[in-house]
Amino acid sequence: MRVPDDVSVAGFDDIPLAAYATPPLTTVGFPGIQEGIRAGEILMDLLDGRIRPGYRETIETRLVIRQSTAKPARTTMVHA
Repeated sequence: MRVPDDVSVAGFDDIPLAAYATPPLTTVGFPGIQEGIRAGEILMDLLDGRIRPGYRETIETRLVIRQSTAKPARTTMVHA
């Protein structure tokens, strides 16, 4: 199969090597180090009682579109 002619491929974490793949890999960028630091802060706040169990935060990501994805060549309708 050929990428992206036959199949689109996307990754996660936007490692530097993704831009140099053949073809360059579309990926979701994720600030892993910053999010790891934030997770530690949340854990400490939880242990110290500053936040309650079940606390949630949204993690910001970004879509980095490169050449490993393409629009579908055709669509197939499935009827139930």
